[in-house]
Amino acid sequence: MLRRHDPTDADATGLDATGLSDLTAPLDVGGEAAAGGRSAAHEHASLLGRALVAWTRLCLRAPVAIVLGAVISAVAAGVWTSQSLGYKVSRIDLLDPKSDYNKLWIDYIK
Repeated sequence: MLRRHDPTDADATGLDATGLSDLTAPLDVGGEAAAGGRSAAHEHASLLGRALVAWTRLCLRAPVAIVLGAVISAVAAGVWTSQSLGYKVSRIDLLDPKSDYNKLWIDYIK
């Protein structure tokens, strides 16, 4: 049966009394939380797993800065691409100038 969402219900929102979620609490992976508050899977997390958890927490703490950084890097990449993108349509430009066949072709057209 579906339950209606109540934003004032602290249990449903996962927020503490201050209205903020605890971002520093260890993750309960697979519901195997030990008595010490850490699961067995979390204790043996890889370096990549820990880095992803840290990145996620950073994104949750400063979402505006993350989106702003993404927009700035996208604009910078677009400007760099528009400045440096070029086309080579000549047959000589498309072939390796060090190949024997291309050297013979260059000699032929001269």
